[in-house]
Amino acid sequence: MPSVMPSAGGPPDAREALREAVGHVAPEADLSALGPDDGLRENLDLDSMDFLAVVERMAALTGVTVPESDYRDVDSVAGFVRYVEEHSRDRVERA
Repeated sequence: MPSVMPSAGGPPDAREALREAVGHVAPEADLSALGPDDGLRENLDLDSMDFLAVVERMAALTGVTVPESDYRDVDSVAGFVRYVEEHSRDRVERA
């Protein structure tokens, strides 16, 4: 499994983590074919269990958990990357 966490303790590379998470759950999915605001579930044909697996994989890769109430915020490439980057910063600032 490729590492997506930077060695210096900064925020994880959220875009690379998302690429790895989607590839793990749906290897046939082409994340690069999506625009930044395209819906992940709709455009990658992910059902609710697949999407949950992506969210869980992202948590394992980045340390950022996404509560169900925030799923709407992470249903696009840009939204997921923004969410992880913002919450990674929050974790670093609190440490």
